Amino acid sequence: MTMWWRSGRSTKESGRDECDAYFIDQIGISILKIVRENPKESVIDFTNGEQGKKLRQKYMNLMISKDEEVMKQLNDPTVSARAFPTVTEDTPNYVFKSPNGLLLMTHFAQPIIIIYEYVALSCLKFDNPENDLISNAMFCGHSLGEYCALVSLGKILPASQMAFMCFIRGLVMQTCVPRDPITSVTDYGMAAVSPSRVTPTFKIEQLREVMKYVANSCGGRLLEIVNYNVYNDQYVVSGERFCIWQLGMVLDFVNKNPTATLLEIKRFCYANVGTHPRLTTPLEIPRTGAVLQLAGIDVPFHSSLLRKVVPLFRSFLDANLPTPTAFDYVNRLDGRYVCNLYSKEIFSISREYATTIADLSKSPFLLRALNTPSGPDSWDELTPAERARLLLRECLSYQFASAVQWIDAQNTIIKSGVRRVVEIGPAKTLANMMNKSVLRLKDQGKELAEMAEIIAGYESTGTGRAGTIEVLSFDTDRELLFRIPDEEQNSTDDDEDEED
Repeated sequence: MTMWWRSGRSTKESGRDECDAYFIDQIGISILKIVRENPKESVIDFTNGEQGKKLRQKYMNLMISKDEEVMKQLNDPTVSARAFPTVTEDTPNYVFKSPNGLLLMTHFAQPIIIIYEYVALSCLKFDNPENDLISNAMFCGHSLGEYCALVSLGKILPASQMAFMCFIRGLVMQTCVPRDPITSVTDYGMAAVSPSRVTPTFKIEQLREVMKYVANSCGGRLLEIVNYNVYNDQYVVSGERFCIWQLGMVLDFVNKNPTATLLEIKRFCYANVGTHPRLTTPLEIPRTGAVLQLAGIDVPFHSSLLRKVVPLFRSFLDANLPTPTAFDYVNRLDGRYVCNLYSKEIFSISREYATTIADLSKSPFLLRALNTPSGPDSWDELTPAERARLLLRECLSYQFASAVQWIDAQNTIIKSGVRRVVEIGPAKTLANMMNKSVLRLKDQGKELAEMAEIIAGYESTGTGRAGTIEVLSFDTDRELLFRIPDEEQNSTDDDEDEED
């Protein structure tokens, strides 16, 4: 990603420079400098005359929430309504510091990826007025990618503001877990888990059972599936490193003892905790056949532990999302967008869709609107734009504290009739998932098995196509993607000539 940013593809028109200027103005730090140099430390000087005073005041004034009721509801002294609670009138500077470089800090990595993906899509010129390929395109994104999709295709905010929103999102997520005051280490982590690597017959249902045993044997500590990526093959778990460590050893036991009963597995869980106590948990969990720790991640993203700060982030979203009259929420989102929270259907402002989101999230705002028969807060009396904004706000509020349902998202894309999928991102990750998911449609029930037959063929041709679905990645298929607008325009011209 860094090399591409240096290559000269990005231009002022594509938004990169505006985003960088926005961050310099807001917090005095250059995003481009972080990308290019990955410094381990950046000191923001507040003693540099009037400019320093103004910057200090911005740090003091930057609020995540101005709602006193939200802060009372949180009732947590470790969570502040201010983005930088340690900055006061007498603070001489603020230091951003990371031993692995600022590029890997969550609150910088998130906006950098937002900017990169926005710039990448802009450079492809898919929104050429003469041949607009994206105004009606279906779109979705994985985790942070959901925000990338909303700004790049949903056009919900300027890229600079969306990037800064994700900077704040990163700060909020960091507040959820306590850190050692000396080492800054947390007890948490994430890991990729593959049931198919345990035994050929080991399924996701068995993984869930084993995870229950592990969590219980670890004293009920956090261990949850938070990414559903490829059916029975790719999942991600969040939890205490202790639990992830135990899970790896337990799945190794199952691999070596494929005929073990659930009772025998349960007994092994408790015995293993006795021989490998929590205090001996390593910082770097040894890789096992089915479990791989995600390096550098020490916050349990998308887990229920983050639910406690949902009201705080909701308050920030409410203050920063466009008003219902300032943005065309319905035309931009309805029937086009697939959210992470609930991915079995395309976003809709229908009561049925809202009820499903309310049931999943337990959002008090959606539940109140849906259960209020009349009045300004009633769902039936909200305008279509107000409904769409409320739904989007709640979906994004709960997103980082809920599992990413990417298997469902891919299935929804396929069932909708989409036959060209383009991944915009720094690596060929989601494209690979889509190719694998097409091959596994036949294992997910009658409807999807029939869809697999319609798609025709279960083998990837190696040309970016999975059956009759064309799957392209900005990382590996860039030159082809740059040609698509011209090819589509030529195809349109040919069609017009035929009609003439």
